[in-house]
Amino acid sequence: MLRRREADLVFLRIPEEGYERPADLHAIPLYREQPVVAAPKDHPLSAFDEVELADLAGESFLEAAELGSTAMALEIVASGAGLMILPMSVARIHSRRDVLTRPVHGVDGSRIAVAWLQDTEDPDVDEFIGIVRGRTANSSRQPSSQQEPVKKVRKSPPPAAGSKASGGKGAGKPARGKPVRQGRPGAARTPRRKPGKGRG
Repeated sequence: MLRRREADLVFLRIPEEGYERPADLHAIPLYREQPVVAAPKDHPLSAFDEVELADLAGESFLEAAELGSTAMALEIVASGAGLMILPMSVARIHSRRDVLTRPVHGVDGSRIAVAWLQDTEDPDVDEFIGIVRGRTANSSRQPSSQQEPVKKVRKSPPPAAGSKASGGKGAGKPARGKPVRQGRPGAARTPRRKPGKGRG
């Protein structure tokens, strides 16, 4: 899938020992996957939390590759025709009520690795691999931290209600002080009398 450009990154299951990385790929092992043994629900294994491979001597083991698929192999396991050893994650994907699984020791396990093409120049792949390697978002080697920060434009706060700018109800009124006294439109003002006149 990588070589056909159908995927940018893939997770591979590789053996714990003796894995030779293809020359055109990068690969980082992530973790070891626990193998389990699958058996019929009523098998004596139900009495144990985990088991050694030596304890299963004399049992018949099935191979998923020879039976066409893991689902088909587990169906045969459920019938009581044999046991099967497989990675725990695969057993969980194909879990069945009539099949039990127990961790098994003394079996060659596998590791999960992330792989990508060496000639990949996708910045998203670089970002992902940086996270896998333990880089943080602030690391100078992360592609996202090398981008120019976007400048934020500070906006002015909206005018308060009732101000002139808002055109509200209080527009035109003085903010402080005494109210302005205004006469009625067209009304004549009564003149004040001069001192000493009009008195008897």
